Amino acid sequence: MILSELRAQTGDGGSSGLTDIVQTLCNCVGSLWKEKTGRDWESDEYTEFINTDSLSSLARVKNLPVADVDSVYFSPTRQFLDSEEIDEEDYAFDPTTGLFYFDLQFSKSRRGLRILYTGGYEEGEVPDWLTGILARQVAHWYTQGKDKSWAISSQNFQSGTTSYKALVNNILPEFVEAAEENSF
Repeated sequence: MILSELRAQTGDGGSSGLTDIVQTLCNCVGSLWKEKTGRDWESDEYTEFINTDSLSSLARVKNLPVADVDSVYFSPTRQFLDSEEIDEEDYAFDPTTGLFYFDLQFSKSRRGLRILYTGGYEEGEVPDWLTGILARQVAHWYTQGKDKSWAISSQNFQSGTTSYKALVNNILPEFVEAAEENSF
């Protein structure tokens, strides 16, 4: 998360006490996002085991975008021997959607397809829409915590009233909606 952007939204001028609180909230919101979407968003190496059936020659990995594929194996017995590695020429993948298109059909297997790949966003490549949603959730929690208003259901301002009654577990509706749309 870009701390300077979050500081701007939370009013944190950079004092160390506030920065620690904002960083803790960033970590909490990032963890919540990961839990709600069922995906990792940071760039890393991942191994996924995927069920196959005899009707499909497609597979999908969950940690997007896919930057690189190290290897793909199909092993109905889940031994993943060298002889069971699928040649790069026998598949293509869409980095944005995580879909793999195979030139062969698989037999039915439980977790018999193993894909080792690098996926997720590098530092500075996180889309603005995602940074914005996470920053708004951090700012919301920060504001409520700063004002010690965790338990209130609404707050009056000169320009109107803000109601927190629609919040489930104090999570903003746009956060919930985006997490549902991006869940795996």
